[in-house]
Amino acid sequence: MFPDGAAPYIEKLGQYIPLTGGTLRTALDMGCGVASFGGSLLSEGILALSFAPRDSHKAQIQFALERGIPAFVLMLGTRRLPFPAFAFDFIHCSRCLIPFTAYNATYFIEVDRLLRPGGYLVISGPPVQWPKQDKEWADLQAVARALCYELIAVDGNTVIWKKPDGDSCLPNQNEFGLESCDESNDPSNAWYFKLRRCVTSTSSVNGEHPVGIIPKWPDRLTRAPSRALVVKNGIDLFRADTRRWTRRVAYYKNTLNLKLGSPAVRNVMDMNAFFGGFAAALVSDPVWVMNV
Repeated sequence: MFPDGAAPYIEKLGQYIPLTGGTLRTALDMGCGVASFGGSLLSEGILALSFAPRDSHKAQIQFALERGIPAFVLMLGTRRLPFPAFAFDFIHCSRCLIPFTAYNATYFIEVDRLLRPGGYLVISGPPVQWPKQDKEWADLQAVARALCYELIAVDGNTVIWKKPDGDSCLPNQNEFGLESCDESNDPSNAWYFKLRRCVTSTSSVNGEHPVGIIPKWPDRLTRAPSRALVVKNGIDLFRADTRRWTRRVAYYKNTLNLKLGSPAVRNVMDMNAFFGGFAAALVSDPVWVMNV
């Protein structure tokens, strides 16, 4: 989908989306190929997590990882993707071929669960103004309208929407039967959890989440998120975790002589991430950390 390369495509998106200045930090690239989009966003200070299914191009995620770009094998099927609610500021699909309006728009609802209020959804390629896909394109627009997404632009075969800051305008009359989830639904329950047809309300997740309200990057790195309040003494634990890992990483480098901060190490996994203090301590190094 990038006939002229990813850089000019991202430059085009930058006309409509605040890709610079720290407003956006976390992105999800669905059906990423070899993750050229995510790789190009690194220079903008945006960390994209890219995924693609294991299909006839099964080596593409391996290639992305060998390039040093965050990526993993995954597909949007019958279960929620393994992320909490409102995890991403920006979600992107370029020819990902996900049928967003299928099964009463269940896949679009899952994208909505993951997208932070005030965040941006970009879909490029089919069915956006695509030949012989007029109905699919009309249905996609209808779902976005039902969820009160603001249409930012339609530029060729690329559409850009902005998610509302507050709760969606449901209930309303819509052809997909969309309705808000009840209080028994935990939108952050995602591990082996079947997809739901209900829409996550902003008020169902504790804390302030909208893009533009949360601190910009890099202030966001060291400011305890409002979700930390869910944990007892969460703010104090966050600060202590940050200090602890700053000391430990210095010890790893200076005493254990680990090659962190050098070109020898690029892909890192933290198997017990907690608040992500280890990754935060490495933010100035040329690495990326998969927090588990």
